[in-house]
Amino acid sequence: MTSTFAFSPSARLQRYLGAELIADPNVAIIEFIKNSYDAGASRVLVQFDIADEPARLVIADDGVGMDEASFDRNWMHPGFSEKGDGAPPAPPRRTSAAERRRAKRQPVGEKGLGRLAAGRLGARLEVFTRESPSDRWLHVDFVWARFDDMTIPLDRVRIPFDYDTPPPSDVPFTSGTAVVIHGLIQRWDQRVRGRAVHGRRTTRLGRLKQDLEFLLRPMTPTQQDFTISLVSDLVLNREDIGEITPGAAVADAYYSYSFQFTPDKAGRPVITRTVARSPEAAQQSARPQLDKPLRRAVTDEMAKAEGRPLELLCGPFGGTFLYNPPQLAQRAKEIDKSPVGVLLYRDGLLVEPYGVDENDWVGARARKAQRHGHAAISPDTFSGFVLISRRENGALRDMSNRLGLLDSPASENFIEHVRAEFFQFEQLVEDEIVVPRQQGGRAEEAQGKAEETQRLTAIKLRSLAHSVRQPLQGLAWDLVTLEALEGRADIPADARATLHEVRESVSNHIGRVEARIQELLSAPTPAFAEVKPDALVRQAVAQLHGVAQSREAELTIIDGIPSVDVLVPPDIVIHALASLIQNALEAGRPEGRAPTVEIRAALQNGDVVIEITDNGTGVEGFQTGTSLSEVPSTKGRPAAGLADAEIALTASRGALVLTRTDGSGTAFEVRLPTRVAGVSR
Repeated sequence: MTSTFAFSPSARLQRYLGAELIADPNVAIIEFIKNSYDAGASRVLVQFDIADEPARLVIADDGVGMDEASFDRNWMHPGFSEKGDGAPPAPPRRTSAAERRRAKRQPVGEKGLGRLAAGRLGARLEVFTRESPSDRWLHVDFVWARFDDMTIPLDRVRIPFDYDTPPPSDVPFTSGTAVVIHGLIQRWDQRVRGRAVHGRRTTRLGRLKQDLEFLLRPMTPTQQDFTISLVSDLVLNREDIGEITPGAAVADAYYSYSFQFTPDKAGRPVITRTVARSPEAAQQSARPQLDKPLRRAVTDEMAKAEGRPLELLCGPFGGTFLYNPPQLAQRAKEIDKSPVGVLLYRDGLLVEPYGVDENDWVGARARKAQRHGHAAISPDTFSGFVLISRRENGALRDMSNRLGLLDSPASENFIEHVRAEFFQFEQLVEDEIVVPRQQGGRAEEAQGKAEETQRLTAIKLRSLAHSVRQPLQGLAWDLVTLEALEGRADIPADARATLHEVRESVSNHIGRVEARIQELLSAPTPAFAEVKPDALVRQAVAQLHGVAQSREAELTIIDGIPSVDVLVPPDIVIHALASLIQNALEAGRPEGRAPTVEIRAALQNGDVVIEITDNGTGVEGFQTGTSLSEVPSTKGRPAAGLADAEIALTASRGALVLTRTDGSGTAFEVRLPTRVAGVSR
């Protein structure tokens, strides 16, 4: 005789599936946003009330809402969803604008686990929902501590509800659903812990806004009527909150490479490709701005040559790759606000982690490493998107924690096709951009080198001029004193002594000026050279030992500076680093705070990044993106040293970025290239 067992989930399963399964609190919020999207909402409010304790989060939408029966059928049955395959037909809903929107959208959630993620955000969850303004608000109260007892079954924990409790007065919608999460675990008004991630915002709210931008950035001609309002009563940077709407594709990229995969009758892929070039790219490549779509069936020879599968197990899909050449990298980042590579969207909404937080699923970074840094497309100038859908790509399934596709033959087939398509795009860029540049005439190359030398020389002149500004200022005042004393007939002995001292001072100033001028005249023409970043840092620090000692400051070089070579003009970079370190040493500090300056370096995306951090009072009112020439000095005079350092590093094919400034200090990042296109080693 055969007997059977049956699962009887413990109440504590809620913690494991919610608070402990969801690693990132942003993912938990995104789950509620997806629910709003599936409910046909056109507007979603994400409101943080964190100035007073206990802090709370309100997420409200104008979607279809729920009555008691639909709430019990959906919310109270984790793992079941009306949106999933095999679900019984849902009862008919009332006709409304939200219902019409909902009917047109492909669902983006199907596992019914999103509500449990609220335990990752706070200790208590209240839900307010109704289908129309004429209905009463259904109020349901979840206190997650009630689920901590592992000795009772999950269905023994009773969840109270009523129709007497109104939603918060600041919920702006007359129907739909509002969730209120009390006792927030996270401090949302603070910065993200750890080192800054290139291209990612540094505050928790800013990171959330960026993730929501990724979520709603479908880059497709179909624009959804869907807007998120992110607000907070406490914020470090006003740019961290605001309206978030679906983004459009980047229309003015240097190169736009679109592709569409469809199966033929035998199930083999047929690829349709379209290449669009900016006017500059068309002129440089001597090709049209828009190629006619090219349709090709994948043959055995083509599959072997391109390293792609012969079948299309994943189903039809499409996408677009975008490229801006290296000299336009900053422009590319400004246009394409995603600091990542290729994003993956299912039915217009982001599938994480593809392309997010430097996830290299397309293989751009791997390709660069494989080719020893000489890949035609640098990851910093490459972005794009790939679009899939539940209807067409049913074999591509999400993982339960929303962080990726399940490994399967279909997902492997899909990624292999995307990577092969990237290699084709890279080959096109190399043929049209890289090779012609390398084969340029000698006259053009010589002219470029001459212009580069001239520019570097101008930078050197300006830097030296800045260094003699104070001696010249002192000389001017001493000359005024001399002029006042000269010509007087009744000069007493003490005045003559003063005149002698003034003359000595003038003589010293003149000597300093002459020394600077001699340095200028005898300095060799700046040139690029391979040098270790450690040597650059230590030579710059050596120039500031006296300043550090006079201010009783602790100046520390953190171990671990990469041993790779950077290709820069050493003298100019050393002078720029010294200016930044001096600025850090001389920054204002509150009384009692001992001055410290730390210097560390790391290798990121092929560049050496040198970080200079001080513990000063920061630069009040500075906004990210402002030119350093506009940064006010904390020393009572224009910050010319910072501006000169920025210009010098830019001319050296590097970059200077102010990454943090607040009451605890300021941090600068200096990026130095390990390889510079068009410059001989």
